[in-house]
Amino acid sequence: MAKTRYKRIANEVDAIQWTGDNISEVETFLSGTPHIITPCHLKFADAPYYVDIYTSRGVVPSRVNDYFIKEQNGEIDVYSDKEFKKLYEEI
Repeated sequence: MAKTRYKRIANEVDAIQWTGDNISEVETFLSGTPHIITPCHLKFADAPYYVDIYTSRGVVPSRVNDYFIKEQNGEIDVYSDKEFKKLYEEI
């Protein structure tokens, strides 16, 4: 899944959705930012990896279908699918 541009009111951000099987695209998107991608060995997990993002709020874990966004200042944030779709529209 490729990176797509989205806008929030007057704010544009780069974003990628974590689908559970696009780990290389997520790794490329997050390059240069503090994050941890950990292999998951739990039978009930939705994906083979966990992705934790270091933000100004601390460590934010992500789930499959969450969106990672990169603000104009370079800050990374994590939004649930539902929350992201309320705030952003594709441009």
